[in-house]
Amino acid sequence: MTTATLAARRPSYTLRIYETLSAGFVKAARIEKTRRALSALSDETLRDIGLNRDEIDAAAIRAAR
Repeated sequence: MTTATLAARRPSYTLRIYETLSAGFVKAARIEKTRRALSALSDETLRDIGLNRDEIDAAAIRAAR
């Protein structure tokens, strides 16, 4: 490839990197928000929805998929 070809592709490549990083940050924020919400629930409420405190992190990650 020529330098001109690489330069023409750069904005697209940079944009994809930005979009990928941005999506990762959004997902991490969603996981953290879910984790905090579940952590705020009582043990009884967690039991009602089929979770215990040890499963909160895994449940938050599953919910973010």
